[in-house]
Amino acid sequence: GKENATSASESLSSFSLGLDDGCAQQALLKNLQNEIDAKELVLRDRKAELERYQEQLASTERQLKHLQVKQSTFDSQRAALETKIFDLEQIVDDQGRIIMMLKSQNTNLQQQAEDLKETLHQYRDNLQTTSEEKVAIEDECKNQLVTISNLRVALEETKRNGSSSVSLFSGLRYSQPPLRSPTAALNGQGGSNSDCVSDSVSSQQQNLQPQRLQEALPTAITSTNTGMATTISPSSPPSSSVSNVGPSNASTNTNGTDYWSAIGRALFSGFDS
Repeated sequence: GKENATSASESLSSFSLGLDDGCAQQALLKNLQNEIDAKELVLRDRKAELERYQEQLASTERQLKHLQVKQSTFDSQRAALETKIFDLEQIVDDQGRIIMMLKSQNTNLQQQAEDLKETLHQYRDNLQTTSEEKVAIEDECKNQLVTISNLRVALEETKRNGSSSVSLFSGLRYSQPPLRSPTAALNGQGGSNSDCVSDSVSSQQQNLQPQRLQEALPTAITSTNTGMATTISPSSPPSSSVSNVGPSNASTNTNGTDYWSAIGRALFSGFDS
C-alpha cells in the first residue's frame, strides 16, 4: 500500500510540475503573441509609410518629367534667343559702321555747304558788281546816243550854214575838255578823243567827198550799238574805266577806233561841202 501511495504522490507532484510548466509556457506564448502583434502593427505602419513614399516618389518622378520637358523647351528658347542676340550684335556693329560713315559724309557735306555758301556770296558780289557795271554801261550808251544825236544835228546845221558852222565846230573842238578814247579807257592809258579825231582828219580830209557823210554816220551808229561794250561819256571828263566788258572785249578797240574815225570823217566831210 505504501508503494501505491508513493507512486500516487509522485504522480501528483509530476502533474503539478507539469501544470506549472504549462502555465509558464502559456505565459510565454502570450508574450510572444503580444510581440508578434506589436511587430505586425509596426510592419503595417511601415507598409503604409512605404506606400506613401512610393506615391511621393511617383509624384516626384512626374514633376521631374514635367520639369525636364520645360528644361528642353527653355533650352531651345535659349538657343533661339542666343542666335537672335548674336544677330542683333551683328546688326548693331553694322549700324555703328553706317553711323560712322554717315558722320563722315555729314562732315563732308557741311564742308561743301560752307564752300557753296562762300561761292554763293562771291556770286552775289559778282552779280552786284555786274549789275552796277551794267547800269554804268547803259548810262554811257545813253550818253553816247545823245552825243551822236547832237553831232548829227550839228552836222546838219554845218551842211546848211557852211563856213559859219566850221568856225562854230572849231570853237567847240578847242573849248571841250579832252576825251579818253575807248581803247585808252580799256587799257588804262591816257589819250584824248580830239587827238584821235585830228589824226583821222589829217589822213582823210583831202580825199573825202560830201556824199560820204550819209554812209559814215550809219556805220558809226552801228558800230556803237553792236561792238562797243564800254566807253566814256564825251559830255563829261572820264572818271573810271569798267573792268568787266562782257563778250565784246575782243572787238572793242577796233570798233571804238572805227566809231571815232567815222565820226571824224563824217564831221570833216561836211566841211568840204
